[in-house]
Amino acid sequence: LADAVAINSAINAADKSHRWELALLLLRSMSGANTRSDAYSFSSAIGCLTWKFAFALLSNMQTREVNANLVCLNAAISACEKHGAWMEALDLLVRQFGDTTSFNTAISACSRARNWPMAIAILRVMARDNIAQDAISFRAAISACEGGNCWKEALNLLSEMESRQLRPETTGYNAAISACEKGSQWELALGLSARAQQQAVSLDVITFNAKIAACRSTWRTTQRLLSELCLQLLQLDEITYNSAICAQGHWRSAVTYLSEMANSGLWPDVITCNSILQTMQISGPKWH
Repeated sequence: LADAVAINSAINAADKSHRWELALLLLRSMSGANTRSDAYSFSSAIGCLTWKFAFALLSNMQTREVNANLVCLNAAISACEKHGAWMEALDLLVRQFGDTTSFNTAISACSRARNWPMAIAILRVMARDNIAQDAISFRAAISACEGGNCWKEALNLLSEMESRQLRPETTGYNAAISACEKGSQWELALGLSARAQQQAVSLDVITFNAKIAACRSTWRTTQRLLSELCLQLLQLDEITYNSAICAQGHWRSAVTYLSEMANSGLWPDVITCNSILQTMQISGPKWH
């Protein structure tokens, strides 16, 4: 018969391959084979479940008299984060005192649910309770502000992060730039990009997409950004072309981008078509 170590390894493999049915089957087999399951067994299984099943498995641990450790807690909070179940994530934090990973994952759950006030509140609780805040804590909170169209809060968090000598990295700057884009603050978006470059933070296509979207009303700036993007040998995607088409003041330029998009093997989506039609209505030839 397989021992606990072998079955735990199999459950972990099932978790990594997202085969939750197999993970539960293996966990159930441990009781049938009189092999004692432990916290590691449950944490691996919890990792590939939806939050509702994760909660049920935590209750099952009590039935089997297995103490849920910090690894199990973090696995369950991660299950909540994947589905934006921020209230359930907070419920778990209330039940059991977590660590930095626990709180960071709860902030990410709030970010997925676009609940930026709660994300910032959790960040403040970490400081109050002397839970170490790291770069991930702040980046997750900035992402929550981006989803909530709160550019001022995003910039405040970015400044606070830098004052603590925590590096925002590309993802942190991208979220802050995107927040500025959604708040129609294109000059601030370009300023953040320059700030990132000064700190030797690499820019990716997501950065340029956010900047191009922010500068839609200034098509000359859009063209300059597209040139910069190409010079850095970054691959343009659908979002890049859609933002560029929206920024064009003339239908011929928009159609040119549509042609380039097709030549790159990219399919226009609904946003592309709507943008082309809008540009044609504004500046296209008139047929009577």
